[in-house]
Amino acid sequence: MIITEITPQKRRKDRYNLYCEEGFLLSLSDETIVKNSIKKGADLSSALIEKLRREDTLKYAKELAASFISYCPRTRREVITHLEKKGIDSVSAEQAADMLEEYRYIDDEKYAREFSRIYSSKLGSRMIKQKLMQKGISSEAAEAASKANSQTQMEAGKKICEKYAKKYAALDSYERNKKIYAALIRKGFSYDEASMLVKEDEDVYE
Repeated sequence: MIITEITPQKRRKDRYNLYCEEGFLLSLSDETIVKNSIKKGADLSSALIEKLRREDTLKYAKELAASFISYCPRTRREVITHLEKKGIDSVSAEQAADMLEEYRYIDDEKYAREFSRIYSSKLGSRMIKQKLMQKGISSEAAEAASKANSQTQMEAGKKICEKYAKKYAALDSYERNKKIYAALIRKGFSYDEASMLVKEDEDVYE
């Protein structure tokens, strides 16, 4: 393919559109163009064009991924999903995520532990595990992280019990406990945790 024209993109000045006699060929970063000495009139083979396309896509994927994680920590799945929504192919998205993991910019286990630490004062272990798995954390890592701050979670559960015990103080103990139990389940406490917390609260208010 003979390159007939190289023009800068309107929105991204660091990227250029390459044209051949048939029309638009592909877009490349200025770095890729300089690195491969691509100029108007250059004759590019199909194999070289495909190689340049793959390399440039991966470079762009890495840039997008780095920008995405700069705002806040992300899981591997979140990064890959974000890249694919931006039009990056799955192979390049996986490779970009691999690079971020290699340099420890993505660390799912660390993410899970920090997520649990933050939300244990609000949610029970069941909800924390569920939310982590929705973000792509493995079941094993999510389970471990969700139980790492059990004392904080139980303190949060006690506060929920206190809140609803006061709110439904006029109800008999059976109905009040049903309300407290339901509130704990909604907050992601397991059935066993909710039962234990309700029993402790019942002992306090008996």
